[in-house]
Amino acid sequence: MSWRGNLGVAFAYIGDVVARKDSAKAFGRLTTGFTLGFTFGPALGGLLAGGDLQTANFMVPAFTAVVLSLTACACVIFFLPESMPVEKRAESLAAKSARSFGELLRLVRRDNILWKLALVSFLFFMAWTQLLSIFALWSDRVLEQGPRQIGLLFMYMGLVGAAVQFVVTGPLAKKVGEMRILHLTTVGMLVGLTGLTLSASLAWVLISLTVASAANSLFTPIVTSVVSQKSLPKERGAILGIFQSIGSLGRVAGPTFSCAAFANLGYNSPFHIGALIMVPCLILLLMVSRAVRES
Repeated sequence: MSWRGNLGVAFAYIGDVVARKDSAKAFGRLTTGFTLGFTFGPALGGLLAGGDLQTANFMVPAFTAVVLSLTACACVIFFLPESMPVEKRAESLAAKSARSFGELLRLVRRDNILWKLALVSFLFFMAWTQLLSIFALWSDRVLEQGPRQIGLLFMYMGLVGAAVQFVVTGPLAKKVGEMRILHLTTVGMLVGLTGLTLSASLAWVLISLTVASAANSLFTPIVTSVVSQKSLPKERGAILGIFQSIGSLGRVAGPTFSCAAFANLGYNSPFHIGALIMVPCLILLLMVSRAVRES
């Protein structure tokens, strides 16, 4: 669970040190690192543990993870400068002592834009994790793919996500604007999930996964950038942390509903449900765009 805390702090750091016009690009680069970690981390762990489940040594990947974590900690201590000047740091500490988590949560709820973005984040990640949590079972039952092929499909999704975040996010945000990208991500997720329900071949599955993975990879840095710009510097870290918590709730809800739907409503039902969830997401984002223009 500690990486969730790291993610919120990392987003807050980027919000402190990067100019507003470059925030989408910076958040995209940051999330690329996390995406690559999730893509290659399991593969590295599998290689270190060994190919035979009966003789696998799980201590080797565990100790490797410890070494990597300590290395990252040392890099932060010795090479990463503080993001806030001393005077702003004191102001931020005073604000944190004056406001509890509940008060910050109420602040998000009272803000006409933030609470809508929070709800969109919950629903979007719920739909995305419905795909992730059930995809292996779906691939086995519908496509008759084995573990090796399914693992390669997951790696493909990760590589698509990393490429989109690193290459596309910044230039696209400058060209079309962040709110329009959020609209496109909900439409892209809807199209990708719907495409999976219609998939009759591996090629069609790859196309659908590409669209859905690209949509998810664009959504995370862009919505973080919008929330960061909407937050005051002294509250940015706490509010981004709240948004990470809300997104985590969506990631918990997604697998819960997808497994029940897969078992009781049919193999494609999690994808149908996820696609339908994108409709209220798009409506909420249109309302946010209107509020942003009026403000």
